[in-house]
Amino acid sequence: STKRLQQIDFRIPEIKNEIETIDLSRIEIESNILHSKESIDETNIKKNKINDDLEILDSERNKILTEQSVAASKKSEIDNKIKLLSDQLNETKLKLSKVENEKEESQIKIKSNSDKLSDLEQAIMTFSTLKLRLESMINNHNASISELKSRISKLNSKKSKTLNDLEELDLILEKSSKAAAQYDTKIKTVKGIMHEDYTVAKLKEDSDKLGIEGLVYEMISWDKQYERSVLAVSSDWIKAIVVPDFATLLGIAEVARSKNLPKMQFQNSN
Repeated sequence: STKRLQQIDFRIPEIKNEIETIDLSRIEIESNILHSKESIDETNIKKNKINDDLEILDSERNKILTEQSVAASKKSEIDNKIKLLSDQLNETKLKLSKVENEKEESQIKIKSNSDKLSDLEQAIMTFSTLKLRLESMINNHNASISELKSRISKLNSKKSKTLNDLEELDLILEKSSKAAAQYDTKIKTVKGIMHEDYTVAKLKEDSDKLGIEGLVYEMISWDKQYERSVLAVSSDWIKAIVVPDFATLLGIAEVARSKNLPKMQFQNSN
């Protein structure tokens, strides 16, 4: 126990020092606590001020958010209007493009139709000219046909008169004697040959103008050995005039009649 007391006595100075140190530390701590309290009070003041500022800021933020919401709503409305206008603009552009294409196609069609109309007008003018020419040709042909019909009618009248004359001559010949008839026949044959030779000679002077192609014996040929036989069987037509068509024949007959040429024979080359 004494030893324990000695130890305690020995430790008392040390403990005092520790107590002093602790007191100093306490004082420092209390000072720090006081300082901390002051700092806390100051901080609380600042905090309160900050809270007030935060309330103001929250109010302003809420106001801004409200304005932002209104602005966002207006922006959305404006965006919708812009989208609608953009869609309308695109649709209008498409319609305009379509109208321009239709206009271009219409212009092409108008030009094509104008060209066709011009061609048709030119064709109409050409056909009108041809129509006038054809009408003139038809009138000329009708006049020629009328003239030919008139000539044919006159020739038919002459033919009828000639047939009547022949019938009368036949009656006269029947009443004549056989010798007189034979004599008259020979005379007619000789005169006919003479008349035909004279008529052919006169008409051949204008053969090109009258359309005469030649005489039968000039346009055919035969072997020499058959010459006598040919002349014997063809003596009545071998000197006939050859013409291309009936109209030429009528024209030559009219010329022969107007010149009072004796009758003769014709042959159509066709």
